[in-house]
Amino acid sequence: MVIDNAKISSKIVGVIALLAIVMVVSIAFASPGMGRISANYADLSSSAFTTIWVTVIVALGGLVGAVCAGLWVASRGIAQPVHLLSVVMERFASNDREADVPGTRRGDELGAMARRAHTMSATAEISAQIGAVQTATAVEEQSAYLESEVSRFLSGVRTA
Repeated sequence: MVIDNAKISSKIVGVIALLAIVMVVSIAFASPGMGRISANYADLSSSAFTTIWVTVIVALGGLVGAVCAGLWVASRGIAQPVHLLSVVMERFASNDREADVPGTRRGDELGAMARRAHTMSATAEISAQIGAVQTATAVEEQSAYLESEVSRFLSGVRTA
């Protein structure tokens, strides 16, 4: 699963915009002169409305700050390790078995994936070594067979 930060960011911005619209509409209904709904608020002083606006602005600022912090944590804690792991997997795919797998000590799903990638690398290395031994054995067997055939041929030529 590829994490697309642009899609996540656009969804978060949409949610923030929706919250801002809801807050503006609720404040508009709370302002004096808006009929029956705002009749209870008609006697509020301008300092009360200033307090409300400051509260809303601080709340929006806190919300934006929390979203930015969440995106930063997601980027550092999820997107970057996934990218590093994909780079290592690409190196494994190109038969580079010397690549170091990052994140094997993590206790989460990314750590489990990194440990599996490390296991796959070790298994590929062992398979390559077994293949080399099998190839060497096959070459030795073919050499022995050819030597015996040449010897048999030469012995047949000498007797003829």
